[in-house]
Amino acid sequence: MKAHEWIDLAKSKNNITSDYGIAKRLGMTQSAVSKIRTGTGTLSDDYAVLVARLCGVDPYIVLIDQHHERTTNECVREAWERLSRVIDFRHDPLVF
Repeated sequence: MKAHEWIDLAKSKNNITSDYGIAKRLGMTQSAVSKIRTGTGTLSDDYAVLVARLCGVDPYIVLIDQHHERTTNECVREAWERLSRVIDFRHDPLVF
């Protein structure tokens, strides 16, 4: 999933209705959430772990998604895709 989808899921799972509310809950600025929303930003590793906790999923899922989303190198992107397939996601409902 993309960063903005993780933000939306975190908002939904925690009954947060605004980007301001999720920004405050995560300890980030509202402008950082806006950058994520517009596709010009992604979640740092630290924020990816916080979002994973709010979503109730293992952090590795969000971390892999974010590294996959932010890379511009096609070989690296392929490596993240292959890694995501190697890890056992059978018990996790969220897979990119």
